[in-house]
Amino acid sequence: MAPVGVSRERTAGWTRLTASDIVTTHPVALHGVVIRVTTTGGLASVYAGTDATAGRLIGSFTGTANVSNPVTFPQPIACEHGLYAELAGTVAELTLVYSPLVPPGLPTPGQGT
Repeated sequence: MAPVGVSRERTAGWTRLTASDIVTTHPVALHGVVIRVTTTGGLASVYAGTDATAGRLIGSFTGTANVSNPVTFPQPIACEHGLYAELAGTVAELTLVYSPLVPPGLPTPGQGT
């Protein structure tokens, strides 16, 4: 799995990918993505789950060449079974921003036990 910006389990985090990979196997809420392609036409598909076959497609994203193209969602997207990204064509990198998905009734990170 790809390295992350901070702890996957307890706080918000980000992961930068340069190839298709599992982002996390933990339940998370996806807040947005940033895609950068070397030439216009690259495609990054993001799935709620640990692969493209069993996962639910969240979206497929393209970008303008050599520009960071951010996509944020009005509400975080629940990914109960992890997060997977598939990079194709001229995608140079994809950064995914997410936080732990906390079931209702449980304290959020930082609120104690």
